[in-house]
Amino acid sequence: MTSSNLEYTLSSHRLPPLVVSPTIESELEWFFEYREEKGKPVLAADASPSWEAIAFRTVDGWLSAIDAYDAAVLEAAYGKGPRPLGLVRRLGRLTGVVVRLASFDAGWPPDREEQRLLEERTATRLDEERAGHGPRSVTRYVEPAAGLLRTAVRAYSDKRGRGPSMDFPITKSVQATLL
Repeated sequence: MTSSNLEYTLSSHRLPPLVVSPTIESELEWFFEYREEKGKPVLAADASPSWEAIAFRTVDGWLSAIDAYDAAVLEAAYGKGPRPLGLVRRLGRLTGVVVRLASFDAGWPPDREEQRLLEERTATRLDEERAGHGPRSVTRYVEPAAGLLRTAVRAYSDKRGRGPSMDFPITKSVQATLL
């Protein structure tokens, strides 16, 4: 293996730095997990004074105030979606965004259910390619995904402001990074 091939191989294994504050990380994880669990339309109309309802409305308001494209990127990164373990180990938080970008390359259907099925097929294909050919199969999506996620987090952070955390419960994935 020549020196330049070795350098390319080594650099293809490095992820671009992506720093998200623990407060924003836990808010977004909690929001998308809670929304999946409870259902957004029911809870968004809930005028309940409970902590969960207030927190949900607050985060939902911040997400609604940013560009829809940025909100979709955050949903791809933090929401529930196809996440093969091999890709998650390699890409971490970028997995959903990489899968969404690769799905766009395949042709994004207008129907929500077709989109979900396309993402599942794409995630499986990317994971199989990664297992068979190494990380180069997903490398072309990593930098654009990191840029999109960085921009989306910045937009969310700007709308959120520097206010205090609402003391979101520590989710499983945040807890795993702390251990």
